[in-house]
Amino acid sequence: MNTSPRTRRRRPRSLSGQGHALGLLIAGFLGLGMLYVGFRIGRTSERSGDASRSQSVAPDPRPDPRELARSLEEPDPRQRVPQRGSEPDATAHRAVDERVNAALPAAEVTDGDRRRNVEQRMGRLRELRRGEDPVARLALAREILAEDDAGPLIVHALQTLAELDPTSAADEVRRRIDLEGARPGGDGMMAMVIGMISANEEALSSADLSGFYEQGDRNVQLAAAQAMRARGDESLAQRFQDQCKVDLASDDALVRADALRQLTSSRSEGSVPLILPLLGDPDEQVRMQALRSLSQTRPTPEVLENIRGLLDDPSETVQRSAQRMLVNLERRSEMRQR
Repeated sequence: MNTSPRTRRRRPRSLSGQGHALGLLIAGFLGLGMLYVGFRIGRTSERSGDASRSQSVAPDPRPDPRELARSLEEPDPRQRVPQRGSEPDATAHRAVDERVNAALPAAEVTDGDRRRNVEQRMGRLRELRRGEDPVARLALAREILAEDDAGPLIVHALQTLAELDPTSAADEVRRRIDLEGARPGGDGMMAMVIGMISANEEALSSADLSGFYEQGDRNVQLAAAQAMRARGDESLAQRFQDQCKVDLASDDALVRADALRQLTSSRSEGSVPLILPLLGDPDEQVRMQALRSLSQTRPTPEVLENIRGLLDDPSETVQRSAQRMLVNLERRSEMRQR
């Protein structure tokens, strides 16, 4: 057997070449596996991307308010910025509001939409109060009065009507007392109107004021009585005081307190004798309201003496109020005497 050194060295070299070939084969298989896994992941991502893109381009069944606004040749209602000094056309804006708001779900009626409505109302108010064309002002007043939801613009519209067409003002006030009386705060608004235009006897006669007194609630009655008193007629004021007198004897403390407030608002000279007995009312809130009512009367010795009687009232709140009021009324009395 040949056992030369050269032969012994060849055998290890042959084994090393076989191991190298096996390593290359394994690496090849691993590379193919990684390529296959990468291909599968890429296909999955491509499908999910296609699905998301198809969902993102799905048509919205609702009308696009931007497109709708552009079709009306109006700016986008969500980006529109009011311009200072501009006077928008009321009719055009109402048409835009109705159509754009109809396209918007309730949750998407934004502050911008409400701001545009406020801008519209302010523009109409400026025209009513400062417009130079009386014909246009009168037309706008009548347009507002024909609406059922004009809100506080009614006050200024009736003022304009009394100024420019006084003979029709009383009928409109009468109609509005019935209409606004069914709404919260409506009678208070109409009482304000009567107070603002009653100086114009051509617009509201004494007979009109008497009619309003019969027609309205306590707020309207008080406004009519005060307007008649300003003309030197105390008849309605006396009727109002008599009604308050009945309520002051009510068993309900809330009714008594409310009657005191109304009596104070009437500023009738004969109200003090009706208020003084309520300083001894069993209800603390009624006594407090009687004090507040007397604070708006003349500080006569009789008034001051009755208030001093509350310095030992069972309620500390009433005591403190009586002390403060005495200081204020006595100071006012001293100033009158100077």
